[in-house]
Amino acid sequence: MDELNAVRQLLAEPPPTPDVITAARTRLEHATLDTRTTRRRIAGHTWRPAPRRVWRPVTAAGVAAAVVAVAAGVVTAQALAPGGANPDGALTVHRLARLTAAEAASQPAIPPGQWVYWKRKNVTQNAENRTVQLWTTADGAKAAHLVRGRVRIIDLRGFYKPPVTYADLGSLPRRPQALLRYLAGHPAEPLRQGNRPASEFYTIEVFLTSYVMPPQLTAEFYRAAADIPGVTVDPHAVDLAGRHGVGFRLRQGDEIIVWPRSYRLMGTKYRLTLANSPVTHGFGGVAILREAPVSGPGVLP
Repeated sequence: MDELNAVRQLLAEPPPTPDVITAARTRLEHATLDTRTTRRRIAGHTWRPAPRRVWRPVTAAGVAAAVVAVAAGVVTAQALAPGGANPDGALTVHRLARLTAAEAASQPAIPPGQWVYWKRKNVTQNAENRTVQLWTTADGAKAAHLVRGRVRIIDLRGFYKPPVTYADLGSLPRRPQALLRYLAGHPAEPLRQGNRPASEFYTIEVFLTSYVMPPQLTAEFYRAAADIPGVTVDPHAVDLAGRHGVGFRLRQGDEIIVWPRSYRLMGTKYRLTLANSPVTHGFGGVAILREAPVSGPGVLP
């Protein structure tokens, strides 16, 4: 059934609720993402989405287009598309993956050395819970923060070793199942290796929040997350900043949370565990409060 027939069938039934109308509009908007050419004109530059299913780290210099997460209220996660919804109309995890992947793929590519401003709420294993503002290069190689009003730049390559370097992102498998097999052999946290779904899901969380990745690769990570056994949709997800969204939820409670209308990343949550123990003590993760490319470290968007 095509989109028009779906709407006709809906109109033949009793008047829909506001949530159903919102879902229908969202479906119709995202159905055109793969067929239209989107141009984004920001700061004098015209951006075109990269071709589908091709990714390579970008090497061109220059300031990328600003990327600002769109705030949205809580909506019931529903879809009208056949094959994307259960009989009761609830959004499925693979339908959510297609929507988030389409949104990710439509974003402009950002050069690896481009500085990006972040405002984030971080909750870590050592119970640190604070809101920070910092600047990183898109490839995660450098970070900067303000110390007594002065910018301090840190080379992160000596402090943090990601599961895969930014330079190697272009060699990752394209198909979701092959990508998951690769991630299983490159876990972000060795302690999770005994639980393959948890290890794969957490590694995807780390990728999404450590780099500003090429758009097509980001899209494939969302598709891969939906293929992990035990991952479902949480239509009432709440991030670490208390904002409501829609989540890819692993059985034990780990989540990748996106805005319910724009399908852009809001943040991640994962269970905090005690060392050498299965006991959990709340959630850690990241809530992305602001993200935008800027001309250099210390510059506000």
